[in-house]
Amino acid sequence: MTRRSYLLAAIVGAGVLAGGHGATRAAPPADQFAQSVTPPAVAAPGHHERMIERFRRANVTNDGKLTREQASAGGLRVVASHFDAIDTAHKGYVTLDDLRAARAVRQQMKANPAAQ
Repeated sequence: MTRRSYLLAAIVGAGVLAGGHGATRAAPPADQFAQSVTPPAVAAPGHHERMIERFRRANVTNDGKLTREQASAGGLRVVASHFDAIDTAHKGYVTLDDLRAARAVRQQMKANPAAQ
């Protein structure tokens, strides 16, 4: 996989697991921030379950294989826009395992920026 593919997979992993649409969220007030920070390598509680639910809703064929069109129609814009980077085997669909792999690549890149 090329450096660009890793980078796109990393971006996609972040977007999918953060809500799938790439929208930014406002930061909490400074006095609440210190108490609400989740370490970058640890997903927020329930986050994985929300990702699975969004994937299942978008996968209208219920076959566990999400196409670019299903991702787009299902509101998973980040997945749709970075579909080729996630679908590294060029199958024409992505699975939950593909999304998890993209997230793992992103976490590795964040943990070791010198390897990029």
